[in-house]
Amino acid sequence: MLPFADAKGFAWLALSWKIGFNGGWDIGWRCRWVEQPGGARNIALLASRNAGAMTTQLRHGTFSQDRLTVTAPRQGLYEISGTIVDWLDGQSVTAGLLTLFLRHTSASLLIQENFDQDVLRDLEDFFAARAPEEISLYRHNAEGADDMPAHIKSALTQSHLAVPVDDGELLLGKYQGIFLFEHRRIPRPREIVVHFEGR
Repeated sequence: MLPFADAKGFAWLALSWKIGFNGGWDIGWRCRWVEQPGGARNIALLASRNAGAMTTQLRHGTFSQDRLTVTAPRQGLYEISGTIVDWLDGQSVTAGLLTLFLRHTSASLLIQENFDQDVLRDLEDFFAARAPEEISLYRHNAEGADDMPAHIKSALTQSHLAVPVDDGELLLGKYQGIFLFEHRRIPRPREIVVHFEGR
């Protein structure tokens, strides 16, 4: 990887990538900052192959960002796909990548099956068995027996998701849904940062 500047003062980054595949591919990548009037910058990504060349421009698009507050009705998995879709419907961007970030350490975000409720109950049972709510097992128990198990379940899952969007629709699978996984016995309001960038 080698950065350098051309005669016009553009900053370039060059990267060569060779793959031995069915006779061999030789792919070279070049990336540069392109100065625009008014100080705006575009990123140009140039890809070439020994059989030809192609060019893809990655330009600054539109993005939306917001904070949604969701409260699960009980401890466990609670589908929030509808809440996310409602927010997405109000955005001007119709294609891109939606990211969700949960600002908590005792709950999680998951993409999981939303067709058979037994899947959700089995998942809840699995995590309950792996992190039992037995206060004698943990040092950290400031907020009760479910305190440290909630942190463990959160550590074993995830706090953020990325979902592609096309024509204003989440590109989830047929049986996929977005879930808030509440790990505390008494649910509390959970804040989710939604960020959607695209065109």
